[in-house]
Amino acid sequence: MGSARENRSGVLLLLLCVLQVGDEKEHPTVVGKVGKSAVLRCIITQPLNFSLDQLRVYWQTLDNKVVYAFLSGDNGEKYQALEYQGRTQLFWDKLQEGNFSLLLSNLSLSDKQIYKCIVMKNETKYNVIHEAFITLNVEANYIQSYPSDPEVNEVEFGKEVTFTCSSSNGYPEPRSTGQIATHSSLPAPSVTFHRNMSQYSVFSILKLNVTADLNLSCIIENQLLQENLTIRQFLLKVRNNGSLPITDKQRRDLTQATISTSCVIVIVAFVCVALWLYKRKPSRVFYEGVQCPQNCTQQDQENGYL
Repeated sequence: MGSARENRSGVLLLLLCVLQVGDEKEHPTVVGKVGKSAVLRCIITQPLNFSLDQLRVYWQTLDNKVVYAFLSGDNGEKYQALEYQGRTQLFWDKLQEGNFSLLLSNLSLSDKQIYKCIVMKNETKYNVIHEAFITLNVEANYIQSYPSDPEVNEVEFGKEVTFTCSSSNGYPEPRSTGQIATHSSLPAPSVTFHRNMSQYSVFSILKLNVTADLNLSCIIENQLLQENLTIRQFLLKVRNNGSLPITDKQRRDLTQATISTSCVIVIVAFVCVALWLYKRKPSRVFYEGVQCPQNCTQQDQENGYL
């Protein structure tokens, strides 16, 4: 039974814990990240009209570990549980306003608990004047070990391609991982989870026959932060009939070659037309009559020589 609960999401585990507390109210929830800080809110709506020396403020877990203690102006470090020492503080400039919120730093997954804030005032004795519960969820980011830019690949038309992506050291267990593609419907990927101590690793594999250019992303969904983390991206270019796609440089070279060839063809055509027109030009010959030899006489000219 306990093992089955461990395999469920962190949110469900916390809800079960809340039901076991005996308080039916739903507690406010704060989400923090491993290594970061979180603020646990505890505020009295009315400003205090008495000295802080009359106050005691306790922050503790449901198993009564003291997270922080404020005792009549003293921080009460000697009562604090070892795992919280050096990681907690109140907002001192806000105390007189009734703000007893706690800053918890350097979060770890073990800080994922329900916390209780107790405020007491000394009149003839210390009485509880305010009490609040708050749930702290802690998540660990999955490692993104792949390049952030899409990985460009060229494949033959219709070829079966296998896509894989993986990530580790995350929490909680992702609700789903998968691939999202544009202009294509895809089969569901195979997804495997592994738990190491309190953190998870995930591995996803997808096989498909590629018949068109494809944008593909492997995504992990974070339930606590309601965010999606893109682990890996692919950009597939399909080779049609075995021919490689034309690059920009190849396209420029092809354009220049086409222009040069066109210019040569135009010049050759012009020369051919010019030669053809020249050959069709009529000869300019004029008849000047019969020529008289250089030593012809007057009588020869009269007889018909010009």
